[in-house]
Amino acid sequence: MKNATKIRKQEKKKAKKEAKKKEERKQQELQEESNTLFVRNIGFETNERKFKEFMEKFGPVKYAVLCKPKEIGQLDPENKEENKMAKMHKGNGFVKFKSKDSAE
Repeated sequence: MKNATKIRKQEKKKAKKEAKKKEERKQQELQEESNTLFVRNIGFETNERKFKEFMEKFGPVKYAVLCKPKEIGQLDPENKEENKMAKMHKGNGFVKFKSKDSAE
């Protein structure tokens, strides 16, 4: 009888601990999501390196990526203009800061 009670107490304690960990992970995920910004109207002459360097003026950056169009089929090596357009970004991107304060 005492063993069964002891086991139930241990199971309850373990369940509370797991629930607390789950809640902490959820809060961390929400915080990480709020560190990411969508940026529009990025000049077409800008590349990812320049974009990241610019965004680092506001705080430490985890990553900065430019949105690029999907490649449809294979590019024709003779058509330089088509190749140039396929490599361009769409004028927007995402930046993830290391801290929420930098993202605000």
